[in-house]
Amino acid sequence: MFELTIKTERLLLRPFKLSDAKRVQALAGLREIAVMVSSIPYPYPNGLAEAWILRHAEARARGIAYNFAITLDGELIGSIALENQGRGDFEFGYWLSKDYWGQGTMSEAAAAVLEFGFGWLAQARVIAGHYVDNPASGRILRKMGFTETHHETSFHAVRDGDVEAIRMALTKETWAEARAARA
Repeated sequence: MFELTIKTERLLLRPFKLSDAKRVQALAGLREIAVMVSSIPYPYPNGLAEAWILRHAEARARGIAYNFAITLDGELIGSIALENQGRGDFEFGYWLSKDYWGQGTMSEAAAAVLEFGFGWLAQARVIAGHYVDNPASGRILRKMGFTETHHETSFHAVRDGDVEAIRMALTKETWAEARAARA
């Protein structure tokens, strides 16, 4: 099996390794991250990162999920993925170490993974979402060309309550236009 990696100007996006588990737990386990990502528990239990990483190879082999470790100068700083959760379109998701917020890091990683999704995976459309109280994530998605489709409210375990999310979509055509505008 090949190990898919993507290089950008500053970043290397690569498959997660079991040796990343401690760093995943430390970064994703921060409350500031967990409250913005529906699938991350808080507190982050021991062993969860290892189990999560071990599922990646099978999901990649089945063509249903592509999870990438975002690394900068060899250091794991976040996660970015395209996953088909059985609803047709691949869903785009990510989280990033607080130390790298506001530096264009996630925009750089996002552009590379979306290029992979529309190119190598030949997707016609990708979906994503962000919580209304996470406008920075919304800015990244809009910069990539995503447009709002609807709002939805769902229970968030870490917040112990309902949270409003803005759901978005990006077509291959809109992606090409947004990519050209950024060039």
